[in-house]
Order: sequence, then C-alpha cells, then structure tokens
Amino acid sequence: MPVSFEIDPDSPFAVVTFAGWFTLEETEATLAAFRAQGGQQRLCIFEFDRPMANFRVENIKRICADMMPKDAGQPTAFVGNTDLSFELCEMIVRLITRPGAVSIFRSRAEAERWLKQRGESRP
Repeated sequence: MPVSFEIDPDSPFAVVTFAGWFTLEETEATLAAFRAQGGQQRLCIFEFDRPMANFRVENIKRICADMMPKDAGQPTAFVGNTDLSFELCEMIVRLITRPGAVSIFRSRAEAERWLKQRGESRP
C-alpha cells in the first residue's frame, strides 16, 4: 500500500510511510486509522520513500495539520531518503509552524536518535 503505518507496541515510535503513487483519499484513510490506533500519542516519524502524488497546496496544509500530534511541543521527524523526497519534506516542514519540534533527516535511524534525545529532554 502506498501510504501505510506501523505502530510497534515494543517501540516508542510510530511510523507513517508514503511510497510510490498515492491519492488524497488513501492518505486521509490511512492517517485516520493511524490516529484511531494511537499513533499520534507516540514519537512520530513520517517517512517519504519516493512518493508521488498530485495534491493541491491547501490539501497538503490540511493533511500536515492532521498528521501533527495534538501536543505542539511533541517532536516529530520527517525522513526523505532521496534528494527529491528530502526536498518534499523541506516543503512540508515549511508549512508546519512548530519551530524546533519538527526536523528532517536522511534516514530513519537518524530520526529515531533525534526523537529519543528530544523525548528524553521533555518534562
């Protein structure tokens, strides 16, 4: 499935992956299931693996707002493992107004290290 998520009960992380061609409807359905299963309560990683979609800017802004944890200070990581994916993550992060709480990485391992450090430093 082009948009999928994993919530491992033995891990502090929840990961949403965008890969290949996906639609707005698939994205909305997957994010709704992610939220319903408590994904936003964990340290979130949004991973972009060569994603392709044709969304309007207003849809991207709305989806970004839906993806973010309710706690504005909770750290969130984006992973772009190719140059194009990384540039897409940069554009998305610019739409999110949570300075210091959102960052972009080239690998999931880097994102996990950063999230652990940020999570440990929170009260």
